[in-house]
Amino acid sequence: MQAQPLFQKIEDDARQAAAQILANAREKAQAVSNAADQDIAALRQHNAQRIEQDAEELRLRMQRMDELEGRKALLAHKRTVLDEAFASALQQLQALPPADMRAFFLDKLVATAQGGEAVLSGAQGGMDKGMVDEANQLLAKQGKPAGLVLSPDTVPGMGFALLRDGIQVVCTFDRLVSDARMGLETEIAAILFE
Repeated sequence: MQAQPLFQKIEDDARQAAAQILANAREKAQAVSNAADQDIAALRQHNAQRIEQDAEELRLRMQRMDELEGRKALLAHKRTVLDEAFASALQQLQALPPADMRAFFLDKLVATAQGGEAVLSGAQGGMDKGMVDEANQLLAKQGKPAGLVLSPDTVPGMGFALLRDGIQVVCTFDRLVSDARMGLETEIAAILFE
């Protein structure tokens, strides 16, 4: 037997096996490359979707922030308008003719007094001895205890305060407007800004 054909056969088989291994390796490499390309494409698509979603969320967040800033500015404007309205009301009260102001505070004094209180006049006016005496007469006519006494002490503003047992009931224009504001602010805002 000749060794040459046997060597040739082994060499051919080896070449064929090597070619098959190389073909299989190329096939696997191509499959891995195709899978990697698909993974990269899927990752790019996912990233593009995420970027688009993040951009939309950012746009919506910015829109909400703009709306909030707009509401804050509108609220500040409304607050300014309300401040001006109540400041104007206070100025109008302070500009009442003396006779009207006297009648107003006398009515408030008689309605508020329980009898026996010290009456503190407002530093800017509002109460005098004649008004206290008149209030005592009106209280007596209504069957209420009188005994109101004008104190030398004063309270800030225009009006008066009643003092009894360490408790002070303030009835000045500033306090009346402040109390009215707390009670009417929502209602006035609804009327002004509808």
